[in-house]
Amino acid sequence: MRRFFWAILVFLTAVPCLYAQTNTRIKGYVFDSENGAPVGGARIDIKTTAYITQSDDWGNFSFHDIPPGNYTVLVSAPGYEEKELVDIEIVSDVTRRLMIELTRINYQIEGIIVKGRRVSFAGDRIAVIRKEEITNSRAGNLSELLETVNGLYIQKTGSSAGSAEVKIRGSASNQVLVLIDGHRVNPSGSGVTDLNAIPLETVEQVEIHKGGASAEFGPDALAGVINIITRPSHILPGISLEGEKIWGKWKTQINNLNLSNLFNHRKVTGKFAFSNKKSNGDFEFDYHQPDTVISGIRVNNDNTATSYFASGMYQPSGKAKLGFSGQWYHAENGLPGRPTSQNRSARLADDRTLITGGLDYTFSGHFSLQLNLGYSRFTQHFTDRLSRSGNYDSKYTNDIFNLGLKQHFLFGSGSLVRLGTEFRRDILYHDDYWTPSLSMGKTVRDNGGLFIAAEQKLNIADIKIFKEMVLKAALRYDNVRTYKDSTSWQDTTTSHHIYTWSPKISLAMGGERKSFDYVVRASAGRSLRLPSINSLFWKGDARSGGNPGLLPEKARHYEIGGEISGTFAPVSFSSGLTFFNSDVTDLIVWVQGYGGVWRPENLESADLDGHEEFLEISLFNKGISFIYQNTVTEAVNKTPGPNDYNKQLVFSPHYITSLTTRLDMKGLFAAYSVRLVDKTYILKANTKYYDSYRLDDIRLGVTKNINGHWKLGMDLKIYNISDADYVLLTHYPMPGREWHFGFKVAYGN
Repeated sequence: MRRFFWAILVFLTAVPCLYAQTNTRIKGYVFDSENGAPVGGARIDIKTTAYITQSDDWGNFSFHDIPPGNYTVLVSAPGYEEKELVDIEIVSDVTRRLMIELTRINYQIEGIIVKGRRVSFAGDRIAVIRKEEITNSRAGNLSELLETVNGLYIQKTGSSAGSAEVKIRGSASNQVLVLIDGHRVNPSGSGVTDLNAIPLETVEQVEIHKGGASAEFGPDALAGVINIITRPSHILPGISLEGEKIWGKWKTQINNLNLSNLFNHRKVTGKFAFSNKKSNGDFEFDYHQPDTVISGIRVNNDNTATSYFASGMYQPSGKAKLGFSGQWYHAENGLPGRPTSQNRSARLADDRTLITGGLDYTFSGHFSLQLNLGYSRFTQHFTDRLSRSGNYDSKYTNDIFNLGLKQHFLFGSGSLVRLGTEFRRDILYHDDYWTPSLSMGKTVRDNGGLFIAAEQKLNIADIKIFKEMVLKAALRYDNVRTYKDSTSWQDTTTSHHIYTWSPKISLAMGGERKSFDYVVRASAGRSLRLPSINSLFWKGDARSGGNPGLLPEKARHYEIGGEISGTFAPVSFSSGLTFFNSDVTDLIVWVQGYGGVWRPENLESADLDGHEEFLEISLFNKGISFIYQNTVTEAVNKTPGPNDYNKQLVFSPHYITSLTTRLDMKGLFAAYSVRLVDKTYILKANTKYYDSYRLDDIRLGVTKNINGHWKLGMDLKIYNISDADYVLLTHYPMPGREWHFGFKVAYGN
């Protein structure tokens, strides 16, 4: 009886253990919603069970041998709002991964608790697109993603696989500064960045600063900044891979491969992306001129591009983070020329190499330091040895070196002070192989900058309407010297020197009620754009030449606006209205002077005045969304003259309006968007213009989870459904209806 009793006891105690000892696990990562830093010491509690653990110094945690079922997970950490995750399904022998974002509670101002807001509360209006939003957008490239941002105008030269430039609120493309991980990628020769040379798959976050931002980012941010972040901000959870194949019109084929966290180490994380695209690009067109319509096939419009991109982070401790990113890119594009006299032989070879590195170190809760460095080389080789109008074989090689240091000081009274310095060297080599005497040779531009920014949060609850105010002021000094290694009969000046101050001040006041938040903002400042090296030292011929005496383009800019956001279950909404003005002087234009020679001059001024508004209404946690965006810009020429004064600037549409309806529920995605663009003038006297146009796009997608690790997806995109004829650049008719079909396979632990 005694042996029988012990056998029964062992059996009864062993059976539950046998069932509990499975391979079922929960692994996760807890991080700060503001800066992506890991949150150590967070308590993770699976409610109604005895399972409790804490995150380590790197934000990681895990549970083992969890019985299958649905659970509620409660996460808490000192200084953060408590977060509850409901209906977490645990399946037998499957590891469930959780990414838990905690919102910080700010106790800096006595008596006031500032919680995470639905409306971004900061002194400046910055549009931020995070990784999750990038994925949910189903955008095929960076220009397609930015086209959804209010106030941005994407200027393309062909199909969606071709090159694309960005304008902000009626600006020129070369007045927008583009950064990758803090490193400038605008070429020194032209100043214009091709957005589609940056693979979207590598992007973690995009920050869009609309309006002048030279006070923080230095010269060339006259109209705004596109800051593209590719480095991971935290340790990525587990191994993941993704492969995608896309087919499209005009024999378009795109192959993408993305790998993340192959080492699966708690201190090291990284990702790798490969992209290859090829498109014939020869599309049918109807080019409308005042008295006739020219129809044909756009020839020599093909493009191919290959990109390898890698980025990563090493986190030796909770205080230090080392990050890096790098890219190698090669593209071959045809240059078709005018539709009336198409060029079948002009080519462009585009090669890029990019390497960046950075160190973030937090000494304490009140002091941190950021060090950034970068190097890039852009090579563009233009060739045409068969043209009847004139042969050419010209190569530009642009090296950019960048070193920046920022220090952050946080004081208990709600004060933040940032000090920084930056040094950048641009070296441009120009070789004209067809006519060597026209080569510019080597040109060097050194830019040293110092800046200080102070931000103060104040309790203004006594006003009743508002609870908090943020005052921000920034001032930057830049000293820029450009010099070349030789002279010619056209110019005897070998240097160009500019020093300038860029100030900016901004104010924001915010409040909240039971169901909604609101904020109002205002800002004013000055910004500038440096003359491009081509415009300074262009060594043309008897018909053209540079001007070493050019002044930088300068702008005084102002902005005022507000936003409101709230939730009335099951409906959530956000809306905003912003008025802006930019007074630009010393605009650089090419004019024909004495003897018929074309040279750039500081002759023009312009006034850009307008407003932008948006409204988004969502149902069922953004399962269904309706989005309205509109930007109206009066971009007017203020240069004295009988024919041009008070006329709309060329290629600056008066309005851009978009309407989008989205469905994103249970693995199904559908979106229909309408984009309305006003007519654009092509002559300064506004006597000729391209008609307004409407573009209708549709996107359909389905995603299926398999076995908890594998995911399959298919996407269909149809651009310009109505096959509308439109033009974005002079003599560049755009393609009609275009389609893409993609198939994606993804794996993640």
